[in-house]
Amino acid sequence: MTTTARQRPLLFGGTFDPPHNGHVALSLLATEAIGADAIWVIPAGRPPHRAGPPAASARHRLAMARLAWQRVPDAAVLEAEVVRAERGETTYTVDTLADLGAALGPHASPRLLLGTDQLATLDRWREPERILRLAEPAVLVRAPETAASALSRVPPRVDDGHWAGRLLELPRFDVSASGVRDRLARGRPVAGLVPGDVEDYLREAGLYLP
Repeated sequence: MTTTARQRPLLFGGTFDPPHNGHVALSLLATEAIGADAIWVIPAGRPPHRAGPPAASARHRLAMARLAWQRVPDAAVLEAEVVRAERGETTYTVDTLADLGAALGPHASPRLLLGTDQLATLDRWREPERILRLAEPAVLVRAPETAASALSRVPPRVDDGHWAGRLLELPRFDVSASGVRDRLARGRPVAGLVPGDVEDYLREAGLYLP
């Protein structure tokens, strides 16, 4: 798929440490909800807001993301942040969005998928106002969170009065990357929690073992 041929991509960033079935399902539901024409998955390189580095290397996480979304129509996994991290650079969302915007052109309408936890700290990201100009956010609201509680978490610095129309109320999936890592560390199976090809990769690479 040629990414520049798309004009309404859903941009789904994350550490994907590892990617699991909930990630894939949420990206599909969000794509349908906002009428996006593609899913662009962006594994984080060196995320500036994490207390420590991801458990798996950027290249492992990139490889697993490609496996997780390889059978999803109109999905692509972008390596931009991984490449910058390998050059020793901290990766900022605003820089990634600026590069994608330059490639897409002025008529594109990318949407940036956020969780409510990310929304609550958006004012501490680099150039948050510019982020809003580069890509319209789409905010996942999942039980027990509600639209009202999500809106109460919007930082004043980025409260432009349009957040109510950016909320996506989607189901919560009972799987997390930390839970998958914990099961692997205890030698427990992860079948059904991650895509089959990712499960094979985890086993062959020996990731997240004690």
